Amino acid sequence: MQTGQQTTAAYTNTDRLAQSTADGNRTANHRCVDKHRPRTQSAADGKWTAGSSRKQNENPEYQIMNKNHSETEENRRQHAFTEEAVSSNDSTIDESASWEGGDDTESRNSGSESTFEQDRARARASLERRRKNREWKIRARKKRRRQIILKSLLAILLVTAAIAGIISIRLQAKNADQQVSRLAQAAVSSNNVETGSTSASEAVASDSAAAEEPQAAVAVTPEPVNQVSLVACGDNLIHQRLYEQAAARSTDGTYDFGYLYQGVSPFIKEHDAAWIDVETLINDVYEPSGYPVFSTPGEDGQALIDAGFNVFSLSNNHVYDYLGDGIQATLDFWNTKKDQGIITTGLWTPGDYSNIPILEKNGYKIAFLTYTEVTNNDEPADTPERVIYMSETDTIQQQIALAKQEADAVVVSCHWGVEDSHDITDEQRAAAQNMADWGADVIIGDHPHVIQDGEWIQASDGRQVFCVYSLGNLVSTQEQPDELIGVMLDCTLSFTDNGDGTKTCTVQNPRLVPTVTDYGSGGTDSHTVLFSDYTEEQADAHGIRETNPEFSLDYIKNVLESNISSEFLYMDNPLEDTAAEGN
Repeated sequence: MQTGQQTTAAYTNTDRLAQSTADGNRTANHRCVDKHRPRTQSAADGKWTAGSSRKQNENPEYQIMNKNHSETEENRRQHAFTEEAVSSNDSTIDESASWEGGDDTESRNSGSESTFEQDRARARASLERRRKNREWKIRARKKRRRQIILKSLLAILLVTAAIAGIISIRLQAKNADQQVSRLAQAAVSSNNVETGSTSASEAVASDSAAAEEPQAAVAVTPEPVNQVSLVACGDNLIHQRLYEQAAARSTDGTYDFGYLYQGVSPFIKEHDAAWIDVETLINDVYEPSGYPVFSTPGEDGQALIDAGFNVFSLSNNHVYDYLGDGIQATLDFWNTKKDQGIITTGLWTPGDYSNIPILEKNGYKIAFLTYTEVTNNDEPADTPERVIYMSETDTIQQQIALAKQEADAVVVSCHWGVEDSHDITDEQRAAAQNMADWGADVIIGDHPHVIQDGEWIQASDGRQVFCVYSLGNLVSTQEQPDELIGVMLDCTLSFTDNGDGTKTCTVQNPRLVPTVTDYGSGGTDSHTVLFSDYTEEQADAHGIRETNPEFSLDYIKNVLESNISSEFLYMDNPLEDTAAEGN
């Protein structure tokens, strides 16, 4: 019995040694199963046999565990070595020892199942760690992507801010240059009729105070400006519907014509000299009347001055509509406005042809002469004032020569051509060439009520004279589409001192800027706007479409491009780049 107990003890110790070795291998390799299924040791023959159920083989987690935790060949050799040692020591074991060995096999099976559950738990933990690792990497990638996007946006904002800063600096510099230019104009025209006796230093102080910029730099007297900007507009033709609308807009029983010109007024005010053909008799004596005998309330004359005009041509075919009394009435009206720095031209007494109308700007004198081809009535006998007809070539030549002596530049306007015709007649071209040869620097045409082209004319002395043959209408309620399309001459008169007391005038950058007279059904709500501001919707709603449905924005463009050379036609917004600033 003692020998059996010793043998049993030896077996048990050996078994424990084998079990410890197997457990060590399990700990080192984190597994206790074969690649395909777990094994147990049989007590009868000491061999490894299948010990797992089909359910375990079909379990996905178990398959993963088999894949990731299969026993190595070294572990199996260690198990085999241990089992051989146990088999050698058990050769004398009796029946009861065999029973005990069988009981130990059951214990091992129980331990194997417990180890399987542990490994299964480890496998699940490993899967969970990998899942969390993947989630962490995804979150990290998203975080890096957000950081990249935020850095890119920040870079864009910084670049945008830098560009805005550069633009702001340039605009400030441009505004400073314009301020200096305005101060220069104020300084050199201190003795002009428009500025009275204001000195250059007072102009500088006034402008500085208004701008609230008490900087020493602007107090420096700038160099004189050697340019005068000029704008000329077509016929101011006040029909009945226009003065009726002006009366309706007024709240004090007078007439409010301001609405007519507010679309072009900002551009007019950009210029030193602003010329317009006053097609009707503006006065405070006669009741308003429209076609064919025109009389216009005096409020329209003031509205023109308020819009920026300062040169008014009175010589046209309607000047004798109210005969001598009408001429006297309109001259009286305009004489009351002379203190506002305006001049009129086109009416003279026979003994006073040498009286040349001159506007002085920026220290330069600009002469304005006006002639007409026809009048609707004969020359009245009850007034000394009269027009000079285009046929009076000797008088015109003498006046231009005299104006050339008294002024630095000569602007001549002619009421000529065929009404409602875009074609330039031979008579117009011949007269323009003569006036250029006689000394005119700029020639302005009106009367056809539609636009005609402009061109350069070479004078006999080699000068380049600019002539526009017809500016069309500025305002009217005429009922032909082309009569609602006008152009404004925009140019710069540049002067060179010849050193002998005379100056040479050069016309620079002449542009013809289009306008559109817009009104609603029945001629309501009439006003004139820049073509650059006119829209397709406005054209489609124009009242003239009731009788002329072809009128549209494309129609206007076609009229402009068909009759004005691309060299001079300027359809963009002129306020963004006026001739005065461009030169």
